[in-house]
Amino acid sequence: MKPNRIILVLLCIVFGYFTLKSLAEKFGKFATKNEDERQTSYNNNQQTHATAHSNVVLLSMSGNGTKNSDNFYANGNRCRVEFSYKNDNNFTGIFYVYLVGADKEIEKTGGFPFLDQNESINNGITYIHPTEGYYYLKVSSMGKYTLKIIQE
Repeated sequence: MKPNRIILVLLCIVFGYFTLKSLAEKFGKFATKNEDERQTSYNNNQQTHATAHSNVVLLSMSGNGTKNSDNFYANGNRCRVEFSYKNDNNFTGIFYVYLVGADKEIEKTGGFPFLDQNESINNGITYIHPTEGYYYLKVSSMGKYTLKIIQE
């Protein structure tokens, strides 16, 4: 190989190396900037989403007997459960409420009620902390009840 060709090849390699390095630095800063902007945008959306959905009624139901609610979406924030229950006879009442993932069947998977009342009359508030997702409630009652889930 002639010395001129060797010098030309070396110059191309050096030029290519520095050009690629410059491009990588430029696009690296661009990618980092986009990631920062994307994270800021995500954080702003989360704050807006949380503010916009403060104290939203996710579910309201009433009745007696055993009943499944419609599916509802919880965003991962704490939920307040307001309930009232009254058994119409003189016996101890039964009022159980299960929180179940929308794709689950409590009869197959089992579970523990988050609300378990064995009194004739009771009104109250309790809290649940579901992870983000879709759920339904399974209610078993020997008496009339009202139930409301409010996402905070």
